[in-house]
Amino acid sequence: MKKTIDLDQWMTSFIQEIEDQTQYLNGLDTAIGDGDHGDNMNIGVTKLDEYIDMHIKSSKRTLEDAKELFSIMSVVFLSNIEGASGPLYAAAFKRMAEVWNEEDYSLSQIVEAGAEAIAALGEAKFGDKTMLDVWAKIPELIESDELTNEKIDQLVADTENRLAVWGRASYFGPRSIGHIDPGAQSSAYFFKALIRGLETITG
Repeated sequence: MKKTIDLDQWMTSFIQEIEDQTQYLNGLDTAIGDGDHGDNMNIGVTKLDEYIDMHIKSSKRTLEDAKELFSIMSVVFLSNIEGASGPLYAAAFKRMAEVWNEEDYSLSQIVEAGAEAIAALGEAKFGDKTMLDVWAKIPELIESDELTNEKIDQLVADTENRLAVWGRASYFGPRSIGHIDPGAQSSAYFFKALIRGLETITG
């Protein structure tokens, strides 16, 4: 799978999905967190949308430079999203920006680099009921050309019956079992939006 992606479609879809699902994300977070994951993500994507309009589209440019975009996303998310999600997303985007234009990195390896940044910062691993439960598996789905909405939904659903090991959810102990991880769900929206970006140019 080529790295060439309609970045505008990817980001537009991601921003819209977060806006549409803000209350649902809050509900997921209410069960095993502070109840504000949706609001925090919405603030982040709103600021991202404003930045894109002000600094890219206002100068009659299009979203063609992924390295620039992900560098911007890293700063925007770190500066505007409270809690653990902001720094974790920012770390992933920063690392993705660093490797995007290197010729020896495929899309799967770029996402893997982002996942590794999340794991390093959050000190989590796959199965700990975090956003990494989605990020860690996306590279192999891309590599095998099996990145579908259904596969992503299953990764999210699999977090429901896991015990939270890290973050605010871990304070709930066994009561965290039976609830979907909100970070995994917002990450799913990010990668579902990627599919739309890919379909735009390859469909």
